[in-house]
Amino acid sequence: MIHRHLQHSPFPVLLVEPQGRIVQASPASLEFLGIGSRHSAPSALADIMHAEQCEAVLRAGAALTDTGFWEGECSLIGRDGQPVRAFLRVARAGDDRLVMYLRDSAGRSRSEELLRIRLQLSERARCESLDELLRSALDAAERLTDSSIGYLHVVAPDREQASLQAWSSNTLATMCRVRGEKEHHPTRRAGIWGDCCRERTAMIHNDYAGLPHKKELPEGHPPIVRVMGVPIIHGDKVLAIIGVGNKATEYIREDADALHELASMIMDLVERKQAEAQLLASEKRFRTVFEQAAVGVALVDPLTGRFVRVNAKYGDIVGYSPETMLTMGFQELTHPDDLAVDLECISRLLKGEIRTFTREKRYLHRDGCNVWVRLTVSPLWADGEEPSFNIAIVEDITARKAAEAALREAKEQLELRVRERTADLEQANRALQEEVAARSQAEESLRASESRFRRLVQMAPLPLCFADASGTLRYVNDRFTRLFGYAPEDIPTQEEWWSRVCTDGRCRGETADAWQASVQRGPNGASDIEPAEFRVACKNGDIRLVEVSGITIEGTVLATFIDITERRLAEDELHRHRELLEELVHQRTAELKLRNMELASEIAERRRAEAALRCYTRRLTEMEEDLRKKLAAELHDEIGRDLTALNLNFSVIGNRLVQGPDGCLKARIEDTERLIEDISRTVRGLTAKLRPPVLDDYGLPAALRWHADLFSRRTGIEVTVRGADSVPRMPAEKEIALFRIVQEALTNCSKHANAGNVKVSLDHGDGRVRLSVVDDGIGFAPESASPTPAGSGWGLTIMRERAELIGGTFRLNTAPGKGTVLTVEIDEGS
Repeated sequence: MIHRHLQHSPFPVLLVEPQGRIVQASPASLEFLGIGSRHSAPSALADIMHAEQCEAVLRAGAALTDTGFWEGECSLIGRDGQPVRAFLRVARAGDDRLVMYLRDSAGRSRSEELLRIRLQLSERARCESLDELLRSALDAAERLTDSSIGYLHVVAPDREQASLQAWSSNTLATMCRVRGEKEHHPTRRAGIWGDCCRERTAMIHNDYAGLPHKKELPEGHPPIVRVMGVPIIHGDKVLAIIGVGNKATEYIREDADALHELASMIMDLVERKQAEAQLLASEKRFRTVFEQAAVGVALVDPLTGRFVRVNAKYGDIVGYSPETMLTMGFQELTHPDDLAVDLECISRLLKGEIRTFTREKRYLHRDGCNVWVRLTVSPLWADGEEPSFNIAIVEDITARKAAEAALREAKEQLELRVRERTADLEQANRALQEEVAARSQAEESLRASESRFRRLVQMAPLPLCFADASGTLRYVNDRFTRLFGYAPEDIPTQEEWWSRVCTDGRCRGETADAWQASVQRGPNGASDIEPAEFRVACKNGDIRLVEVSGITIEGTVLATFIDITERRLAEDELHRHRELLEELVHQRTAELKLRNMELASEIAERRRAEAALRCYTRRLTEMEEDLRKKLAAELHDEIGRDLTALNLNFSVIGNRLVQGPDGCLKARIEDTERLIEDISRTVRGLTAKLRPPVLDDYGLPAALRWHADLFSRRTGIEVTVRGADSVPRMPAEKEIALFRIVQEALTNCSKHANAGNVKVSLDHGDGRVRLSVVDDGIGFAPESASPTPAGSGWGLTIMRERAELIGGTFRLNTAPGKGTVLTVEIDEGS
């Protein structure tokens, strides 16, 4: 068992017989003695220890009991005879063999020295300032490492600056005269202490003069032979660098470990001093807050309720001086109705049921009035101790209480207004919800639109290229690669692009400058790049003519390329054909000029014919109206008169005729009278159609109403005439033309429109007379109403020509299933 333990022990251990023969040595003990695996292990204690020490150790081991042990320092013999200082501990193994534990006595001495330094610095921390304490710590660091220089640098939280915090006493007194204590220095320009900060580990340089990156020493700095620095790390931050220098021998790792231990002590002491300073500042702030607080503050005995300490504001609230209040208890100041609740709360505080309480209560002021206060009471104690006092804080709320009464009244009025406004807000809220829903729908539509736009850019049919402000090409699409043959890795920058597509150096510079000028012509922000044409050499050697345009957004460029090579070839071909065409045009121009002269002559002749035709038409219309007037007069004066006389004669004959036996003759005479009456009515109707007398006698409005009534009785279609009385009399030819237009429009309604109602409007204003005829019929397509050789479709043409003959305008608005609106406008003048 003991052999297996020694074989795997991480500590230097030897198993030795009482005569001094080494039975087994642990691997750690061989490493401790500097004996490698290729060297033979020692076989006897005398191989690693001087004879006198060996005999003394064996005698001490022989005298041990089973539970005792012996300790002592000795000098062992390592590899090649090197002395090894060790601390030896010997105990019995139970079978008279000895177990010897080895430990580096130098490390133990250094640990004891560190412990002494800790005790000394702890004692000094009670009476020295922080700077004095740091200087004492650096003196201890010099002694611990046999150095003659000691310093401490404090690193700023950003790790970019450091300040010289302290020197050791020896450095300040005999060696260093460098100015600039507490000044800040950039860590990137620092020397070895900057290396410690950056590497976050101890740095040792035993040949400072041979360092390739050493810094120039400032004026007054002592010469440096050797130097060692250790970072003081708290958490993940480097807080400071402690360093020593100019040791007589080389620094070793144990020196760095010892200095690191000392640095930990320094951090503990610094934190302790800082905590003490913060505590003193906190106590000072408490006294200041207590005395100068804008509220009343008091310390109260929790058992008796008497005031122990009172600030001036508390006395002002109740009308007593602080000195007088120290002789009183809170019970004497409390209103009798509020005292029971106070005592109950204090009792709960003492029992630990609550940690604090706040209430509003009344104090009795010295002058007898009630003072409303807001009182907050909580126990005041230190950690681990029972509460010794209650701290009471009072705020005078008398004015607030008075304001609350007024506020309650205002609140009632406000609640009434709130109820009224609530209904308005609910309605507004519903509208807002509808707006939010609409906005959400709009946002969803916007996202869908953005998605479609992204796909559109990705699948754009044009070559696209995106370059940032530095000229680096960030993206080219597949169309770009297919057109020019260059992959993104072929043209990483704009400069590389121009060098590849413009093989001629002079041409390349001019082309690149022209492109940059196009990009820079736009204003800052987002702007368009005017299209420009460039000759581009493709990767396969083809020369393409492209039109380049795009946009700039904050310095970045999105360029689009349009291959216009075929278009330019087509333009050249077109130019050639254009020249040929121009030659043909010149030839045709002369022919056309001659033809135009002939056409101009024909147009003039046609215009004269049209003018003559309009005169003939006007004359025919006038003759037609005259004829109608004469026929109407003849029918009325001659035929009407004769028919009336004939009817009277038959009436006389009928009255005087003797009735025959069969009464047949009398019936025939009565039938003849009725026939004569029908003929008279027919003659009167023809007279009215040819030339209605009401038009000449009473004017156009009366004639329209008369004709509308007659038309309604004859066809059963309801016709309404509106706004006609205020229209003044116009020249006869205008009234006759408008009347005939209405006649023709109503005739079309009865024949074609299948209408149930017709509205005829006649009004005037701004020197114009407006006539409109509106029906609710089936309507028609205007283009299908052209005159035909069979004689149909002439009504609209006749109405338009009548309107134009009197200087008016004719408009027709209709469509299938939409009814028909006919409008005529003329001037009121003659």
